[in-house]
Amino acid sequence: SAWEYAGFDAPGLREIILAQLPPAPTPVPLPSGESTTYDAAIGPLFEMRCGSCHGSTSGIQGLNLGTYEDVMKGGDSGPVIVPGDPQGSLLIQKQSGEQAHFGQFTSEELDLIVQWIQDGAPEN
Repeated sequence: SAWEYAGFDAPGLREIILAQLPPAPTPVPLPSGESTTYDAAIGPLFEMRCGSCHGSTSGIQGLNLGTYEDVMKGGDSGPVIVPGDPQGSLLIQKQSGEQAHFGQFTSEELDLIVQWIQDGAPEN
């Protein structure tokens, strides 16, 4: 293989690289019925999927998704949520892009976030 040709121990290097990648998303139970809010569904989802890089202590790219106020403030690139406009929201653009983001949401989770933004991104 090309790895062996290049002098790499392909199985060992592959294991090291795979160990560095985040685990594949595990579907979480999504709320049904009533309107989705940050406190009830979106905040816990952000904490689970995004907290290790965009939590209250990490905030990579200046983006902290640990509180509603911080989510609405955005990060170094500006606001990530535009209430009422999912397609204008950077978070949706990043999660829907061709290049997968590290904390990729499942399609059901992304649909829930899109609906939350369409509904005005309510806190509670």
